[in-house]
Amino acid sequence: MITVRFFGLLRLDSGVKALEAEAGSMRALYREVEIKAGIPVKTLKGCNVFINGKPKKFNQKLRDGDQVMFLAPSCGG
Repeated sequence: MITVRFFGLLRLDSGVKALEAEAGSMRALYREVEIKAGIPVKTLKGCNVFINGKPKKFNQKLRDGDQVMFLAPSCGG
């Protein structure tokens, strides 16, 4: 099981703080999050993603017990 956490505007807009998922790849995780939390894949791909506290690498595989964090980009003025 993978723990998925959401931060920033993504959390505020979706109303979802965290969820559990079963996925072996980021591609599968994006689809599962879209179904469970209603957050579009396009939005998720625009976020900063960290796996176990480290920036996601291209095509990184996921393992049982991983923690994935989605941080929505923010802007200010």
